[in-house]
Amino acid sequence: MRVPEEAALDEATVVVRLEGWPEGRVAPSTHRIPVVARKPLQTVPVSPQQRNVWSFDGYAINDLRYTPDGRSLLVVLHKSLKDGHFFQFRLWDTASGKERAKLLQIDPEPLKSIYSPYAAISPDGKLLAVRYNLLRFTKVGKEYKDKENGVIHVIDLEHGRQLWTYEGEELGIYGADFSPDGRTLVTGHTHCTKTVEDGKQQREFSGTVKFWDAASGREKESLPPGQFQVVWDVRFSPDGKDVWISDEHREKSYPAHNSSEHVQVWDVAAKKRRFLFAGFSRAVYSPDGTLLAASTAKGNIKVFDSRNGSERSALSLNLDKRWILEKLWSADSKYLFLASSQGKLWRWEWASQRPPIKVESLSSEKGQPDRDAWPQDANVSAGLYVFGVNGKIPKRITQRTLEEDYAELPPPEIVLWDLKSMQRRATLTGHHGQINCLAISPDGKTLVSGGTDGTVRIWAIAH
Repeated sequence: MRVPEEAALDEATVVVRLEGWPEGRVAPSTHRIPVVARKPLQTVPVSPQQRNVWSFDGYAINDLRYTPDGRSLLVVLHKSLKDGHFFQFRLWDTASGKERAKLLQIDPEPLKSIYSPYAAISPDGKLLAVRYNLLRFTKVGKEYKDKENGVIHVIDLEHGRQLWTYEGEELGIYGADFSPDGRTLVTGHTHCTKTVEDGKQQREFSGTVKFWDAASGREKESLPPGQFQVVWDVRFSPDGKDVWISDEHREKSYPAHNSSEHVQVWDVAAKKRRFLFAGFSRAVYSPDGTLLAASTAKGNIKVFDSRNGSERSALSLNLDKRWILEKLWSADSKYLFLASSQGKLWRWEWASQRPPIKVESLSSEKGQPDRDAWPQDANVSAGLYVFGVNGKIPKRITQRTLEEDYAELPPPEIVLWDLKSMQRRATLTGHHGQINCLAISPDGKTLVSGGTDGTVRIWAIAH
């Protein structure tokens, strides 16, 4: 129920009638409620590069993805409801701005929590894979028991219909990637067994890496069991012959105080491990697949020869704040671009002995509001990198709503960098609250951004 905008401040009268009941059977109920002025949103200047705005009132934009041909845009909407989280995956035509299809809707249920949704589009643009995890809670006596399930949906983007779905019981799914030919989907699964020993909770993890026929959902062979514990990510090599797996080994005690991370490289056909790079959590192949750059969260990077596993170069950034979010190769594999959650961007000529070139998006001056730059995207062929610079929501000490928290934040910014000159191309404003996602079109001419204000903003990129 809303009070009309023209209602006077201080007090308003609201008459409630039950529809469908005859007059005289139910007496109208009259209430007097206080009316307070609505706090106006701060004025945010809109940069002239903005070309269009799509508004989704009541939602936050959770993710944006272009199809490889740039003709369609995947928009993921999110809303927090009383019974949990609500997600919609919708496909829009980029030329007309019209919706093509509602692809998937994940509805909330009592005692069910949905988290870590992730979308992957096949290289040929024909298929969409959505994976997420959910916790279901069951009351046992006076307590609640939780069970984690991992879910996969694969959707035909051309016709907007679901091809198959999979729900694995008592496991989480944290990685999904299509093979270069789009025929195979690889996923990483983590199973957790909980026990109590000597009054202390114990958790034992075991991971598996599965391969699926992308169109039918038929499960192919998995990698040999017993090689993984917590599988965080899985990715194909450019030729599809290998996959790298981000794997973490943890001790049994909970909470775990010791863990070890490593990147494993496996031969898909032979189902044999080729290399193990200890101490690293993420990796990325060069465009021709001959090099593999592995990194730690705090900025230690090594370049390996993917054919024999030998180390080719190393760099230690030793980040004291935040962490490395992205690694990108230039088209000729001469440079490696590194970006942090603090808005720092490096261009490293890995084969030389020269230090990397660095630029920064965030001010480090004392007294400035704490900000981060975790929404990021890039188009290496167009020589573009983009950060979404957000204020951080303060720690909760009141009963404020998220909307009230967002209203207190400084206006977010979109910072666009030229990867060739390492110079700033543009600073764009227009969003309120926080920017959640960014995507640069395949042709490098358009940038889209989505935020907590429920808008998708379309920006023209000058060349």
